[in-house]
Amino acid sequence: MRLQNKLTYVIASVAVSISVIAVSVSIYLTVQSMKAETLKNFERDLTAKRILVKTSIEDYFVQINNQLVVMANDVSVIEASENFSKSFDQRKINTNNKKSLETYYSTQFKATFDAQNEAPIKEMGLFSQLDEKALSMQIAFIGDNEHPLGEKDALNSLNDNSKYDKLHSRYHSTFRSFLQKFGYYDIFIVEPKEGRVVYSVFKELDFATRLKNGPYKNSGISEAFNKALSLKNGETYLTDFGAYTPSYNNPASFISTPIYKNGKIVSVLIFQMPIDSINSVMTQKENWKEAGFGDSGETYLVGQDKKLRNESRFFVDDPEGYFKTLEQVGIKEHTLIKQKGSSISLQPVDTSGSNKALNGEVGFEVFNDYRDI
Repeated sequence: MRLQNKLTYVIASVAVSISVIAVSVSIYLTVQSMKAETLKNFERDLTAKRILVKTSIEDYFVQINNQLVVMANDVSVIEASENFSKSFDQRKINTNNKKSLETYYSTQFKATFDAQNEAPIKEMGLFSQLDEKALSMQIAFIGDNEHPLGEKDALNSLNDNSKYDKLHSRYHSTFRSFLQKFGYYDIFIVEPKEGRVVYSVFKELDFATRLKNGPYKNSGISEAFNKALSLKNGETYLTDFGAYTPSYNNPASFISTPIYKNGKIVSVLIFQMPIDSINSVMTQKENWKEAGFGDSGETYLVGQDKKLRNESRFFVDDPEGYFKTLEQVGIKEHTLIKQKGSSISLQPVDTSGSNKALNGEVGFEVFNDYRDI
């Protein structure tokens, strides 16, 4: 080959090589640009969804807050709360049928509690902490109540002609209707001196107990009560979700406000929060695809204990695959989640995103989720 031809061939080869490199670089840059743009689109979409759900859940809490304050300032509720406290103390103590309540604790309550928890309940330890007033009222409204577990609220009157029973007959249906309409778990009226639960809709094991030194003095309802005593009229206090014994150690949150009359606190009004309603907002009523979250998208709340405050989508959509994944990555809570049939307040969320959010940061990032995926 002549030198001129060789040079032409080499120059052509170099030109082709440069062209190939230029095309490769161009393709690489285009792909990177597409990736960046796609990621940007994802960020915009996810941010919009986060803001939408955040606004929805905040609005829901505002609604609950307003309902609590309005009820606490209702003249009939102020009157009822004051009279419940007075008539509670005046009601004659009767503990003759103690056995009916013991049976309720040791059979119905214990069976339900033990079925939902790894460690069995020492129910008689709770029973032994009841004073005579609590014992008498729980015998009447729980032990002797012919309605089954979870339906004790169906009892409107004891027909014992006591002042307390007359008040209960007068107001119970109103409180019960409010609870059912807005989906609350329970509504409590607590007198301020001892923290005595003088009224509740559902009549669970916290009914008639003292929140200052009774069996639930270290619980969320006690925290809500004690905080309310230092609040002004119209102010509220909300506890985080935590295991609550009377609710079978399922997560419970309480919101409280003082009830004032003539500038003095006469009672504390407490709502036990409706976790099902909160969960419905966060999970798009479990219609993730229709809400634009695709096959695996979700929004979720994380508490300071770094655990979920609503159901995991993966638990709802594919329980078998969800539990298999948790077991594979060593999340020990999977057994209790399976037993309770819920991931709320049990599923750990110790991720880069949750940690930054709990520190007050807002942002967009790619990281492994709470299943380590």
